[in-house]
Amino acid sequence: MAGKLHIPVLNMHLSQGVYFTLPHRRVYLFEEYLQQYLRSIRLFRDKCEKMVGTGDVRICVENSSGYTAFQRQALAILLESPVFGLTFDIGHNHCIGGRDEALILEHGDRLCHFHFHDALPGKDHLPLGTGEIDLQKYLRLASQTDSRIVLETKTIDGLRRSARWINASV
Repeated sequence: MAGKLHIPVLNMHLSQGVYFTLPHRRVYLFEEYLQQYLRSIRLFRDKCEKMVGTGDVRICVENSSGYTAFQRQALAILLESPVFGLTFDIGHNHCIGGRDEALILEHGDRLCHFHFHDALPGKDHLPLGTGEIDLQKYLRLASQTDSRIVLETKTIDGLRRSARWINASV
């Protein structure tokens, strides 16, 4: 369907799934049943490959709250396929202290989509130029990787302010 509609990028998150909170840690079901989880990820990847075929659709996995070890394994499986790429959400990354950046840059050749918004500690989706992210750094990275950018704000005013910032900065 995405190919027929000329949609070049489908964005997705890797869910952490259900977890139970114990006195000293969280127990994630995907981690407890890791082999089943990874088998399901492989089946999903293969099904996506079959559906996309040779089309120009890329399914991009977006960072959100910090990749867990089991999500990193799942991401590696997905990135074995040329159908999958990466979305770098710079605001999400900032709010978790930059924890996902090294993994994303490690797979920089698969980076093809950015979600751009500014952020402060614990507060993302701010208009560009109103937070503390080095936005120019990520604009350069997006340019170097020939990536698309989506301005991801929560209000029309935030989008307008971000568009003005982009126009003044490029």
